Amino acid sequence: MDEWFLVDVQYDHSRSEIIWACLYSHPCLGVEEIAPGACRAYFPVDIPREPILTDLRRCDCVFQVMDSTLRPEDWHSRWMESYRSFRVDPFWIRPTWEPSAFPPNLTEVVMDPKGAFGTGTHETTQLCLKNLPRVVEGRRAALDLGCGSGILAIALCKLAPRLKVLALDNDFEACLVCCENRELNRTCFGVACGELSATRGVFDLIIANLQMDLLLRVLPELLDRTDSGALLVVSGLLEEQVEEFRRAYDGPLRLQDWKRQGEWAALTYLRP
Repeated sequence: MDEWFLVDVQYDHSRSEIIWACLYSHPCLGVEEIAPGACRAYFPVDIPREPILTDLRRCDCVFQVMDSTLRPEDWHSRWMESYRSFRVDPFWIRPTWEPSAFPPNLTEVVMDPKGAFGTGTHETTQLCLKNLPRVVEGRRAALDLGCGSGILAIALCKLAPRLKVLALDNDFEACLVCCENRELNRTCFGVACGELSATRGVFDLIIANLQMDLLLRVLPELLDRTDSGALLVVSGLLEEQVEEFRRAYDGPLRLQDWKRQGEWAALTYLRP
């Protein structure tokens, strides 16, 4: 697994959308919110660093910017120090290094994130997890698009063991981690590495936790892979992006639900 270029930013929390937009204007692999007004962004190690640092330092709401290099062995040790079991209704998310002791009436999902994004701590993932019980009933075939660690595909399988689930990501390392987590949870679903265009099949449930530009780009393929009655849960949107996003999605799809958590939003659509 490659190294990462790591950027830690401290900023005015009330203007965090400016920071996230700045980070994702560069080839950012993911952003971890450490605390209100503090985040950690991950980039490929070989990209030019100065343009990213310069853009951040030009933001008048930024207090501090620090950069470093994260080695693969460091990634896991950092998570073991900070990643603890927690609840996201109706799930109990537990890392492998903690004992299995979860509250009654919750469904346990065991995670070892390693180098893959999607540990359940970010609002966008939590919004998806909270939506799953409401959308999974009566579904036959589901797609976890941009599966990362596989947390959503695993949660789907645990809620509906008979549901046929495919987890898809274009990051080979993420797919390997997804397969490992699939085995940890004793769940059964397909894992594919590549773009949506490289897969086959029609789904009546699609969960897509992606950046807005990717969600807009794959809309034609999502329509091609769904029939009337299908449900799509899309997350990864800042609340301020929803209006622009809906101009694209509200035409071919029908909005069913809109949930918010922090600065983030998840929308559920029906394919008419």
